[in-house]
Amino acid sequence: MPRTQQPILTGVEECDAMLREVGTKIGNRAARGVLARAAGMAAKKIKAKVPSSLKSVRRSIGSSVKKQGSGADRGIVKAKAGAGVGKKNKKPEGGTKGGLGIEAANVHWYILGTKDRKQKTSGRDTGKMPEHPIVQEAMASGGGEIVGFIKREMRPAIEREVEKAAKRLLKRRR
Repeated sequence: MPRTQQPILTGVEECDAMLREVGTKIGNRAARGVLARAAGMAAKKIKAKVPSSLKSVRRSIGSSVKKQGSGADRGIVKAKAGAGVGKKNKKPEGGTKGGLGIEAANVHWYILGTKDRKQKTSGRDTGKMPEHPIVQEAMASGGGEIVGFIKREMRPAIEREVEKAAKRLLKRRR
């Protein structure tokens, strides 16, 4: 299957059709800006589900948009939002009791929870952590709003990119 026929924006069929019409290069340029804002919206919704007392968990929530550099998806724009995504913070400072607390490297403990744990050397019980499905809850309540944003913003973004491409082409012909 040629690359331009693959769905570029999975889950939003109307946008897929528009992106196929303009081609991968222009479609990706248009999608990058829209997806960056949509992923940012998703990250905000996830952060809103985190209690204010857990600032370190909130800091570890982020978003990113990247153009794939190699492999089967080479040149395709991908966006994601969630825990441990995006720019990394400075190295975490040690806690008062020797632990680092919840940071990007172990935020999955907070989200997925843990079983009862014990120290390997002393056998001391270190407890367990209940799960907090903040990502699922945020997307269940705000996912439709994000998809609606993508549908609404994709056409104007494509039109802007097509105009820019036409101007570049005219400049080259002069």
